[in-house]
Amino acid sequence: MKEYEKDEEIRKSAERENVHRKRNDDKKYFITIGVLIIAILGLTLYIVLEQNNVFSNNNKETNKNNSTVVEKENNTNTNNQSNSNSNESSNNSSTNNSNTTDNSSSATSGLGGVQATPSGGQGGVVGPDYLTEFNSNGCLNDENSIYTLVTSNSNTINAYAKLNTDKKTIKFRAHDNNYTIVMSNTVEDIFISGFGQSAGAETLLFLMSDGTVEYMPIEDAIKTNNVNSYGKLPNVSHVIKFLMAEETAPNTVGSSITILGFNNDNSFYDLGQILYATGNYFKN
Repeated sequence: MKEYEKDEEIRKSAERENVHRKRNDDKKYFITIGVLIIAILGLTLYIVLEQNNVFSNNNKETNKNNSTVVEKENNTNTNNQSNSNSNESSNNSSTNNSNTTDNSSSATSGLGGVQATPSGGQGGVVGPDYLTEFNSNGCLNDENSIYTLVTSNSNTINAYAKLNTDKKTIKFRAHDNNYTIVMSNTVEDIFISGFGQSAGAETLLFLMSDGTVEYMPIEDAIKTNNVNSYGKLPNVSHVIKFLMAEETAPNTVGSSITILGFNNDNSFYDLGQILYATGNYFKN
């Protein structure tokens, strides 16, 4: 009987030890799981914080670059405003002589072939209305030639003009010299182009508020130191727009560039022919 009780006691002791060991193993398991979870959470948090830091640094760098660009733009605008004020002051002092040469350093370079330099207008760009409603036979001073609208002049025009907001003062530049032209009447738009098949007929046109057209032959004006309007073109009225075109005369091969002055009804004048007839072009 005593032997049996002793075995029973050993068995119970072994069971208790197994239970105790199992509890310790369970604790270790849960501790390990907990440590892994904490490590995963910590790693995740670290990655998120690093990404936020990178994003924050990128934003700071972007803001810094934008700030630098804005600062440069502001400096540029300040310099341009300063130059503009300086030029305006210089030009105002010489308005009594419309042919005064101005060699200011802020002068704009020539157009290099761009056909027009208006103040806020389309400046000779062919619009959809003119393309769809253009009548190639609608010329008022030439019933025989055929005209085709174009958007550029193949001849290089090294001249630039800008109409001021007062609509009477034009800043003009050619051959690296600056000039101020003061008109007595209101100018609605200005336009620079040549005509014919060769250089030498470059012209600055003035569209006046009454629909008439005044002109300045650039080469002759500079050569004779008469950088000013040469007066109104004869028999031209109600003009609202300048455009360039190719003129094809009857019984001829090829075409030549000309300037068209349009009326409200889309009829037009071939201004190239009228300009040539003034005798102020291609002088010997």
